[in-house]
Amino acid sequence: MAITKLIGSSLTNDTINATQLDETANYDFTGTITGVGGITQADMWRLNANISIGAGVTTTMTGWVRPSEASQNGEYIGSGMSESSGIFTFPETGIYKVDLRAYYSSSNDTTYFISRIVGTVNDLNYHTISEQDTSLNVISGTNYTSANSFVYFDCQNTSTHKISFRGYSTHAGNIGGISYLNHTQVSFVRLGDT
Repeated sequence: MAITKLIGSSLTNDTINATQLDETANYDFTGTITGVGGITQADMWRLNANISIGAGVTTTMTGWVRPSEASQNGEYIGSGMSESSGIFTFPETGIYKVDLRAYYSSSNDTTYFISRIVGTVNDLNYHTISEQDTSLNVISGTNYTSANSFVYFDCQNTSTHKISFRGYSTHAGNIGGISYLNHTQVSFVRLGDT
């Protein structure tokens, strides 16, 4: 039987077809694997304190902080969102699932509350892209409710595509915030490329 000698320079790097690999085996890779998907960004914020909201007034939710408990402190994937005066900036382009849970309280009869996710694609004009309404009937004292909204947001440019959150109420009340619980909270998860 003749033995053929392989010359190193005659070999070329090429893609390995899946049929050439034993798909039941485990492989240790030392390089960077790309194109396999996965979550590259995930972040959560909460209101640090209550926000008073007047009757018939739309209020931007401000005073956002990341959770600070030992079990959650700094626990986010990627570089995370940045926030200033209630406006959130995305760390990279992509399709994001944005969730808002707005906790609301009022001592006024038959109060109607709306939570809104608003977005901009030019860093100037904000439009409502998701909203949820709820109502509560106060029998005595203060009653509580929540209005949850979510949206898939296509961030095509991190300088111009941004998100903010607002609340509207027919009567005076409070959008609930507290430093150690997720009363009013937002979360951002990047699902894939834009």
